Amino acid sequence: MIPRNHILLGLLFSFIFFLISNSLAASLIVFFSSFLIDIDHYFYGVYKKKTFSLGKIYSFFSEYKDKWRKLSYEQKKEVKFPVLIFHGFEFILIVFLLALLFDNFP
Repeated sequence: MIPRNHILLGLLFSFIFFLISNSLAASLIVFFSSFLIDIDHYFYGVYKKKTFSLGKIYSFFSEYKDKWRKLSYEQKKEVKFPVLIFHGFEFILIVFLLALLFDNFP
């Protein structure tokens, strides 16, 4: 997803979450986690392309996605994906538990 969309949807969901939970801290966690979860793409792009340019890294992933879509099913099975640590269940569970913790925070 495009980073701008992550931020806009995160803002929407955190606002809805705030209306339901009435917890600003938990809503901020939801908002920041909605787009910071993709920072691992940036770290991988810095490693792979040897640049800190967000634009160049975004272009790298856009080209990668276009190439991926053209591959056959058999070719896709052979592709090795990078480890994106913030997309794992463990990290998402930690964010969820933090939101619950801050929901009860005075």
